[in-house]
Amino acid sequence: GPTYVHHDWNAWADYKAGKYFHLTLGRGKNFFGDGLRSLFLSDNAYSYPYLKITTSVWKVRYVNLFGAMSDIRGTNGRWNDFDLKFTSMHYLSWNALKRLNIAVFEAIIWQDNDPDYRRGFDLNYLNPVLFYRPTEFSLGSPDNALLGFAVNVRVGRESLIYSQLMFDEFLLRNVRAGEGWYGNKQGLQLGVVGHDAFNQPGLTLRAEFNYVRPFMYTHSDTRQNYAHFNQPLAHPYGSNFWELLGQAEWRKDRFVVSEVFSFAVLGQDTSSADNSSYGSNLFLPESARPVRDSEGRPENFGYYLSDPSRVTLYHSELRAGWLVEPRSGMMLEAAWTMRVRTPEYGQGLTTNFFRLGISANLKDRHVFQDPRYRLER
Repeated sequence: GPTYVHHDWNAWADYKAGKYFHLTLGRGKNFFGDGLRSLFLSDNAYSYPYLKITTSVWKVRYVNLFGAMSDIRGTNGRWNDFDLKFTSMHYLSWNALKRLNIAVFEAIIWQDNDPDYRRGFDLNYLNPVLFYRPTEFSLGSPDNALLGFAVNVRVGRESLIYSQLMFDEFLLRNVRAGEGWYGNKQGLQLGVVGHDAFNQPGLTLRAEFNYVRPFMYTHSDTRQNYAHFNQPLAHPYGSNFWELLGQAEWRKDRFVVSEVFSFAVLGQDTSSADNSSYGSNLFLPESARPVRDSEGRPENFGYYLSDPSRVTLYHSELRAGWLVEPRSGMMLEAAWTMRVRTPEYGQGLTTNFFRLGISANLKDRHVFQDPRYRLER
Protein backbone atom coordinates (compact mmCIF):
# COMPACT_ATOMS: atom_id res chain seq x y z
CA GLY A 1 0.00 0.00 0.00
CA PRO A 2 0.98 3.70 -0.18
CA THR A 3 3.36 5.18 2.37
CA TYR A 4 2.74 8.59 3.92
CA VAL A 5 5.24 10.76 5.75
CA HIS A 6 4.30 14.02 7.50
CA HIS A 7 6.43 16.45 9.43
CA ASP A 8 6.02 20.05 10.49
CA TRP A 9 9.15 21.33 12.17
CA ASN A 10 9.54 24.88 13.42
CA ALA A 11 12.69 26.77 14.37
CA TRP A 12 13.83 30.36 14.39
CA ALA A 13 16.63 32.68 15.45
CA ASP A 14 16.15 36.20 16.81
CA TYR A 15 18.53 39.16 16.68
CA LYS A 16 17.91 42.53 18.31
CA ALA A 17 19.65 45.11 16.12
CA GLY A 18 19.91 48.20 18.27
CA LYS A 19 16.99 49.88 19.99
CA TYR A 20 14.46 49.82 17.17
CA PHE A 21 15.00 46.72 15.01
CA HIS A 22 14.23 43.07 15.66
CA LEU A 23 15.09 40.39 13.06
CA THR A 24 13.70 36.85 13.00
CA LEU A 25 14.81 34.17 10.54
CA GLY A 26 13.10 30.83 10.72
CA ARG A 27 10.56 28.30 9.62
CA GLY A 28 7.11 28.47 11.16
CA LYS A 29 3.90 30.50 11.10
CA ASN A 30 2.84 34.09 11.64
CA PHE A 31 -0.41 35.77 12.68
CA PHE A 32 -1.62 39.36 12.25
CA GLY A 33 -4.63 40.49 14.26
CA ASP A 34 -6.39 40.21 17.62
CA GLY A 35 -9.09 37.69 16.78
CA LEU A 36 -9.36 33.95 17.01
CA ARG A 37 -9.27 34.15 13.22
CA SER A 38 -7.38 36.54 10.99
CA LEU A 39 -8.42 37.74 7.56
CA PHE A 40 -4.89 39.12 7.02
CA LEU A 41 -2.58 36.21 7.82
CA SER A 42 -3.45 33.27 10.04
CA ASP A 43 -1.48 30.38 11.50
CA ASN A 44 -3.76 27.57 10.36
CA ALA A 45 -1.69 26.66 7.27
CA TYR A 46 1.50 24.58 7.16
CA SER A 47 4.84 26.07 8.26
CA TYR A 48 7.06 27.96 5.81
CA PRO A 49 10.51 29.63 5.73
CA TYR A 50 10.38 33.35 6.49
CA LEU A 51 12.34 36.46 7.37
CA LYS A 52 10.64 39.00 9.63
CA ILE A 53 11.94 42.50 10.33
CA THR A 54 10.10 44.35 13.10
CA THR A 55 10.69 48.06 13.62
CA SER A 56 9.35 49.74 16.77
CA VAL A 57 9.54 53.52 17.01
CA TRP A 58 7.44 55.80 19.19
CA LYS A 59 3.83 54.51 18.95
CA VAL A 60 4.41 52.63 15.70
CA ARG A 61 5.27 49.00 15.03
CA TYR A 62 6.15 48.10 11.45
CA VAL A 63 6.62 44.50 10.28
CA ASN A 64 8.17 43.36 7.02
CA LEU A 65 7.54 39.66 6.43
CA PHE A 66 9.04 37.72 3.52
CA GLY A 67 8.09 34.08 3.01
CA ALA A 68 8.50 31.16 0.62
CA MET A 69 5.30 29.18 0.00
CA SER A 70 4.51 26.00 -1.92
CA ASP A 71 1.77 24.96 -4.34
CA ILE A 72 1.64 21.17 -4.01
CA ARG A 73 -1.11 20.32 -6.50
CA GLY A 74 -0.43 17.65 -9.08
CA THR A 75 2.83 16.53 -7.46
CA ASN A 76 1.57 13.37 -5.74
CA GLY A 77 3.50 14.41 -2.63
CA ARG A 78 6.92 14.70 -4.31
CA TRP A 79 8.70 17.55 -2.52
CA ASN A 80 11.03 18.33 -5.40
CA ASP A 81 8.06 18.96 -7.70
CA PHE A 82 6.30 21.52 -5.48
CA ASP A 83 5.82 24.89 -7.22
CA LEU A 84 7.54 27.67 -5.31
CA LYS A 85 5.92 31.04 -4.77
CA PHE A 86 6.96 34.01 -2.67
CA THR A 87 5.08 36.40 -0.41
CA SER A 88 6.04 39.85 0.78
CA MET A 89 3.92 41.54 3.44
CA HIS A 90 3.80 44.80 5.39
CA TYR A 91 1.95 45.34 8.67
CA LEU A 92 1.92 48.87 10.11
CA SER A 93 0.37 49.29 13.57
CA TRP A 94 -0.09 52.73 15.13
CA ASN A 95 -1.36 53.51 18.64
CA ALA A 96 -3.13 56.67 17.51
CA LEU A 97 -4.70 57.33 20.91
CA LYS A 98 -4.43 55.82 24.36
CA ARG A 99 -7.26 53.38 23.57
CA LEU A 100 -7.24 53.40 19.76
CA ASN A 101 -5.01 51.35 17.46
CA ILE A 102 -5.08 51.61 13.67
CA ALA A 103 -3.29 49.16 11.38
CA VAL A 104 -2.67 48.72 7.66
CA PHE A 105 -1.76 45.39 6.05
CA GLU A 106 -0.68 44.60 2.50
CA ALA A 107 0.55 41.47 0.78
CA ILE A 108 1.86 40.46 -2.61
CA ILE A 109 2.12 36.89 -3.94
CA TRP A 110 4.12 35.86 -6.99
CA GLN A 111 5.33 32.52 -8.33
CA ASP A 112 8.71 31.30 -9.49
CA ASN A 113 7.45 28.56 -11.82
CA ASP A 114 7.07 30.27 -15.17
CA PRO A 115 9.08 28.03 -17.54
CA ASP A 116 9.88 31.01 -19.78
CA TYR A 117 11.06 33.32 -17.01
CA ARG A 118 12.50 32.12 -13.68
CA ARG A 119 11.94 35.14 -11.52
CA GLY A 120 13.18 33.99 -8.14
CA PHE A 121 12.66 36.50 -5.35
CA ASP A 122 11.73 39.78 -7.01
CA LEU A 123 13.98 42.42 -5.43
CA ASN A 124 11.42 45.14 -6.25
CA TYR A 125 9.33 43.82 -3.36
CA LEU A 126 12.13 44.31 -0.83
CA ASN A 127 11.36 48.04 -0.68
CA PRO A 128 10.30 48.41 2.97
CA VAL A 129 8.31 51.65 2.84
CA LEU A 130 6.03 51.90 -0.18
CA PHE A 131 2.73 50.32 -1.03
CA TYR A 132 2.97 47.35 -3.37
CA ARG A 133 0.36 48.52 -5.86
CA PRO A 134 2.61 51.27 -7.30
CA THR A 135 5.41 48.70 -7.56
CA GLU A 136 3.04 46.36 -9.37
CA PHE A 137 2.04 48.99 -11.88
CA SER A 138 5.64 50.00 -12.50
CA LEU A 139 6.49 46.37 -13.28
CA GLY A 140 3.42 45.77 -15.41
CA SER A 141 2.86 42.97 -12.93
CA PRO A 142 0.09 40.32 -12.89
CA ASP A 143 0.92 39.44 -9.28
CA ASN A 144 -1.74 39.01 -6.62
CA ALA A 145 -2.00 41.97 -4.22
CA LEU A 146 -4.21 42.37 -1.14
CA LEU A 147 -4.83 45.32 1.17
CA GLY A 148 -6.34 45.38 4.66
CA PHE A 149 -7.22 47.80 7.46
CA ALA A 150 -7.76 47.19 11.17
CA VAL A 151 -9.25 49.33 13.94
CA ASN A 152 -9.04 48.24 17.58
CA VAL A 153 -10.54 50.05 20.58
CA ARG A 154 -9.71 49.19 24.19
CA VAL A 155 -12.67 49.36 26.57
CA GLY A 156 -12.15 49.47 30.33
CA ARG A 157 -9.07 47.73 31.66
CA GLU A 158 -9.20 44.31 30.00
CA SER A 159 -11.61 44.43 27.03
CA LEU A 160 -10.91 45.01 23.34
CA ILE A 161 -13.20 45.65 20.39
CA TYR A 162 -11.35 44.67 17.20
CA SER A 163 -12.03 44.71 13.48
CA GLN A 164 -10.43 43.87 10.14
CA LEU A 165 -11.44 44.90 6.64
CA MET A 166 -9.70 43.07 3.81
CA PHE A 167 -9.73 43.92 0.10
CA ASP A 168 -8.58 41.72 -2.74
CA GLU A 169 -10.37 43.72 -5.44
CA PHE A 170 -13.45 45.95 -5.72
CA LEU A 171 -15.14 48.80 -7.56
CA LEU A 172 -17.23 51.08 -5.35
CA ARG A 173 -19.98 51.54 -7.95
CA ASN A 174 -20.45 47.77 -8.19
CA VAL A 175 -20.53 47.45 -4.41
CA ARG A 176 -23.28 50.06 -4.28
CA ALA A 177 -25.20 48.41 -7.13
CA GLY A 178 -25.55 45.20 -5.10
CA GLU A 179 -25.70 42.98 -8.19
CA GLY A 180 -23.19 40.42 -6.94
CA TRP A 181 -20.26 41.40 -9.17
CA TYR A 182 -17.59 38.70 -8.97
CA GLY A 183 -14.83 41.29 -8.49
CA ASN A 184 -16.30 42.57 -5.21
CA LYS A 185 -13.80 40.66 -3.10
CA GLN A 186 -13.93 41.82 0.49
CA GLY A 187 -13.73 40.34 3.95
CA LEU A 188 -14.92 41.75 7.28
CA GLN A 189 -14.19 40.79 10.87
CA LEU A 190 -15.81 42.25 13.99
CA GLY A 191 -15.13 40.98 17.49
CA VAL A 192 -14.86 41.68 21.18
CA VAL A 193 -12.72 39.94 23.78
CA GLY A 194 -12.66 40.46 27.53
CA HIS A 195 -10.07 39.21 30.01
CA ASP A 196 -11.06 38.82 33.67
CA ALA A 197 -14.58 39.36 32.36
CA PHE A 198 -17.26 40.58 34.79
CA ASN A 199 -14.49 41.02 37.37
CA GLN A 200 -13.93 37.26 37.50
CA PRO A 201 -10.18 36.53 37.61
CA GLY A 202 -9.10 34.00 35.00
CA LEU A 203 -12.29 34.29 32.89
CA THR A 204 -11.86 35.15 29.20
CA LEU A 205 -14.84 35.65 26.89
CA ARG A 206 -14.85 36.28 23.13
CA ALA A 207 -17.47 36.83 20.43
CA GLU A 208 -16.46 37.19 16.78
CA PHE A 209 -18.09 37.54 13.37
CA ASN A 210 -16.32 36.86 10.07
CA TYR A 211 -17.70 37.54 6.59
CA VAL A 212 -15.82 36.81 3.36
CA ARG A 213 -17.24 37.40 -0.13
CA PRO A 214 -17.04 34.86 -2.99
CA PHE A 215 -13.76 34.82 -4.97
CA MET A 216 -11.83 36.48 -2.13
CA TYR A 217 -8.16 35.37 -2.06
CA THR A 218 -8.45 33.78 -5.54
CA HIS A 219 -6.46 34.84 -8.60
CA SER A 220 -6.59 34.43 -12.36
CA ASP A 221 -3.40 32.37 -12.04
CA THR A 222 -4.17 29.90 -9.25
CA ARG A 223 -0.49 29.46 -8.49
CA GLN A 224 -0.70 32.95 -6.99
CA ASN A 225 -3.76 32.40 -4.82
CA TYR A 226 -3.56 33.24 -1.11
CA ALA A 227 -2.77 29.72 0.00
CA HIS A 228 0.13 27.49 0.99
CA PHE A 229 0.37 23.70 0.99
CA ASN A 230 -3.23 23.47 -0.19
CA GLN A 231 -4.47 25.46 2.82
CA PRO A 232 -5.78 29.05 2.96
CA LEU A 233 -3.35 31.54 4.48
CA ALA A 234 -6.12 33.55 6.15
CA HIS A 235 -9.39 32.04 7.42
CA PRO A 236 -9.49 28.20 7.23
CA TYR A 237 -12.82 28.35 5.34
CA GLY A 238 -11.22 30.35 2.54
CA SER A 239 -13.98 32.39 0.90
CA ASN A 240 -17.77 32.54 0.34
CA PHE A 241 -18.90 32.17 3.96
CA TRP A 242 -19.97 33.92 7.12
CA GLU A 243 -19.18 32.70 10.60
CA LEU A 244 -20.23 33.48 14.17
CA LEU A 245 -18.04 32.07 16.91
CA GLY A 246 -17.78 32.27 20.67
CA GLN A 247 -15.07 31.35 23.11
CA ALA A 248 -14.98 31.06 26.89
CA GLU A 249 -12.08 30.01 29.10
CA TRP A 250 -11.80 29.91 32.87
CA ARG A 251 -8.55 29.31 34.75
CA LYS A 252 -8.38 28.73 38.49
CA ASP A 253 -4.99 27.76 39.90
CA ARG A 254 -4.12 24.72 37.76
CA PHE A 255 -7.64 23.97 36.55
CA VAL A 256 -8.70 25.02 33.04
CA VAL A 257 -12.16 24.79 31.46
CA SER A 258 -12.77 26.07 27.93
CA GLU A 259 -15.48 26.04 25.30
CA VAL A 260 -15.27 27.28 21.73
CA PHE A 261 -18.02 27.03 19.15
CA SER A 262 -18.48 28.15 15.57
CA PHE A 263 -21.61 28.39 13.45
CA ALA A 264 -20.93 29.03 9.78
CA VAL A 265 -22.87 29.27 6.54
CA LEU A 266 -20.79 28.34 3.50
CA GLY A 267 -21.41 28.47 -0.22
CA GLN A 268 -20.45 25.20 -1.87
CA ASP A 269 -19.82 24.72 -5.58
CA THR A 270 -22.03 22.07 -7.16
CA SER A 271 -20.46 19.03 -8.78
CA SER A 272 -21.35 20.24 -12.25
CA ALA A 273 -19.66 18.72 -15.29
CA ASP A 274 -18.14 22.06 -16.32
CA ASN A 275 -16.45 22.47 -12.90
CA SER A 276 -17.69 26.06 -12.67
CA SER A 277 -16.55 28.23 -9.78
CA TYR A 278 -18.95 30.29 -7.69
CA GLY A 279 -16.21 31.68 -5.51
CA SER A 280 -15.64 29.16 -2.72
CA ASN A 281 -12.68 27.30 -4.22
CA LEU A 282 -9.38 29.18 -3.93
CA PHE A 283 -7.81 26.69 -6.33
CA LEU A 284 -10.02 27.50 -9.30
CA PRO A 285 -9.28 30.65 -11.34
CA GLU A 286 -11.86 33.41 -11.26
CA SER A 287 -12.21 32.90 -15.04
CA ALA A 288 -13.83 29.51 -14.30
CA ARG A 289 -17.15 31.21 -13.60
CA PRO A 290 -20.30 29.83 -15.31
CA VAL A 291 -20.63 30.72 -18.99
CA ARG A 292 -23.23 33.40 -19.79
CA ASP A 293 -23.49 33.25 -23.59
CA SER A 294 -22.72 31.19 -26.68
CA GLU A 295 -19.36 32.89 -27.07
CA GLY A 296 -18.16 31.32 -23.82
CA ARG A 297 -17.83 34.53 -21.85
CA PRO A 298 -18.10 34.02 -18.07
CA GLU A 299 -20.96 35.46 -16.04
CA ASN A 300 -19.91 38.61 -14.15
CA PHE A 301 -22.87 39.15 -11.82
CA GLY A 302 -25.12 37.21 -9.47
CA TYR A 303 -22.56 35.88 -6.98
CA TYR A 304 -23.88 36.07 -3.45
CA LEU A 305 -22.69 34.59 -0.21
CA SER A 306 -23.77 30.94 0.38
CA ASP A 307 -24.56 30.37 -3.32
CA PRO A 308 -25.00 28.15 -5.23
CA SER A 309 -25.43 25.38 -2.63
CA ARG A 310 -25.75 26.28 1.05
CA VAL A 311 -23.95 24.35 3.78
CA THR A 312 -24.36 25.02 7.50
CA LEU A 313 -21.59 23.92 9.80
CA TYR A 314 -21.67 23.82 13.60
CA HIS A 315 -18.54 22.92 15.53
CA SER A 316 -18.16 22.83 19.32
CA GLU A 317 -15.30 21.75 21.55
CA LEU A 318 -15.52 21.55 25.35
CA ARG A 319 -12.29 20.90 27.26
CA ALA A 320 -11.49 20.51 30.95
CA GLY A 321 -8.08 19.83 32.40
CA TRP A 322 -5.53 20.13 35.14
CA LEU A 323 -2.08 21.57 34.44
CA VAL A 324 0.67 19.15 35.36
CA GLU A 325 3.41 21.57 34.23
CA PRO A 326 2.12 25.14 33.68
CA ARG A 327 5.23 26.40 31.85
CA SER A 328 4.89 23.83 29.04
CA GLY A 329 1.10 23.66 29.13
CA MET A 330 1.21 19.91 29.84
CA MET A 331 -2.25 19.01 31.05
CA LEU A 332 -4.40 16.05 32.02
CA GLU A 333 -7.41 16.67 29.79
CA ALA A 334 -10.89 15.45 28.99
CA ALA A 335 -12.67 16.85 25.90
CA TRP A 336 -15.84 16.48 23.86
CA THR A 337 -16.09 17.63 20.24
CA MET A 338 -19.36 17.82 18.31
CA ARG A 339 -19.57 18.68 14.61
CA VAL A 340 -22.79 18.97 12.59
CA ARG A 341 -22.54 19.53 8.84
CA THR A 342 -25.84 20.05 7.00
CA PRO A 343 -25.69 20.56 3.22
CA GLU A 344 -28.61 21.92 1.21
CA TYR A 345 -28.42 18.81 -0.97
CA GLY A 346 -27.31 15.37 0.13
CA GLN A 347 -26.79 13.73 3.48
CA GLY A 348 -25.93 15.62 6.64
CA LEU A 349 -23.29 14.35 9.03
CA THR A 350 -23.13 14.58 12.83
CA THR A 351 -19.91 13.60 14.57
CA ASN A 352 -19.23 13.25 18.28
CA PHE A 353 -15.97 12.15 19.77
CA PHE A 354 -14.46 12.15 23.22
CA ARG A 355 -10.88 12.03 24.34
CA LEU A 356 -9.05 11.60 27.62
CA GLY A 357 -5.30 11.89 28.02
CA ILE A 358 -2.27 14.14 28.37
CA SER A 359 -1.85 17.16 26.10
CA ALA A 360 0.76 19.90 25.70
CA ASN A 361 0.44 23.30 24.04
CA LEU A 362 3.38 22.76 21.71
CA LYS A 363 1.44 24.20 18.76
CA ASP A 364 -1.99 25.63 18.05
CA ARG A 365 -4.69 23.18 17.07
CA HIS A 366 -7.03 24.11 14.22
CA VAL A 367 -9.99 21.78 14.42
CA PHE A 368 -12.37 24.02 12.47
CA GLN A 369 -11.84 22.78 8.93
CA ASP A 370 -14.07 21.99 5.98
CA PRO A 371 -13.16 20.49 2.58
CA ARG A 372 -13.98 23.28 0.12
CA TYR A 373 -12.21 21.59 -2.80
CA ARG A 374 -10.45 18.38 -3.83
CA LEU A 375 -6.69 18.09 -4.01
CA GLU A 376 -5.30 17.33 -7.46
CA ARG A 377 -2.86 14.52 -6.75
